[in-house]
Amino acid sequence: MFVQTTTSRRQNGKTYVSYLVRESFRTPKGPRSRTVCNITDLPAPTRDLIMASLKGQDFLPAEQVQLHEALDYGGLAVLNQAWSRFRLGELFADLGSARQRGLLQAVIYSRLLFPCAKLSLAQKAQGTWLAQACGLKADESFDEDDIYEAMDRLNGHWVHFEKQLYARAFPQSVRLVLYDLTSVYFEGQGPEHLAQYGHSRDLNSDDYFSPMMPIKNQQ
Repeated sequence: MFVQTTTSRRQNGKTYVSYLVRESFRTPKGPRSRTVCNITDLPAPTRDLIMASLKGQDFLPAEQVQLHEALDYGGLAVLNQAWSRFRLGELFADLGSARQRGLLQAVIYSRLLFPCAKLSLAQKAQGTWLAQACGLKADESFDEDDIYEAMDRLNGHWVHFEKQLYARAFPQSVRLVLYDLTSVYFEGQGPEHLAQYGHSRDLNSDDYFSPMMPIKNQQ
């Protein structure tokens, strides 16, 4: 059965729309259809419900719907799209097990969404789509020992990864490079107006320097 919508114009210039529930059947002369009922006078929401039901859709009263879990996924969806777009998964394809690669991906995501220590990652991940977004089980524990073990897999691969990322980000030559010198200081000999006594960030007495000391830089 299906709902047939028929539009007709009358002599008075008005347009009428009819909604008929019709049934298809076969005869020796071919397929035919007949009207089962006229639902034109029913409220529009009721007609829509009948039409959708005849198309095979199932419905449930709203009061019977219960929310069991709601996961925060907006930021993770954006990161997943970027991860796929830049083929970052290819960089980790040969590292450790699938779970270890997923843990590495989760650590990277967490640094962008909710920076935290490895020990508190499990707590921060609660109520989010982090585990599933990284191909892990929904009940992933994010154990810190497992995370550090996964990170150990990166040893010896950093330079290779950086070169690949650089080549992808800058297929053409780079003409300008900006450096962050927040935690770097320089020492050297020169005119007094170009230098002054420095301050140790870690409050170590041997880190205080004079403008006349030999050139040195510290990270």
